[in-house]
Amino acid sequence: MTDQNQPTCALCGQEISEEERDFCLTNPRFNGQLFCSEHQKRFSACPAMRWQPGGRGSF
Repeated sequence: MTDQNQPTCALCGQEISEEERDFCLTNPRFNGQLFCSEHQKRFSACPAMRWQPGGRGSF
C-alpha cells in the first residue's frame, strides 16, 4: 500500500526519497515539481545528459 504522503515523480509516479524531493524543491530548474533521480537527469544543463538512451528527447 502506498503512503498518501509519500512524494512521487511527476513523470513516472515512482515514489521518491526525501533527499530527491528536497533536491527538486531547492533547484529552480524543476519549477517546484518533483522527479525521481532518473528523471532529474533530463533537466541537466549538459545536453549529453538530457539525451541519454531512453530519454528520446522528450518527457
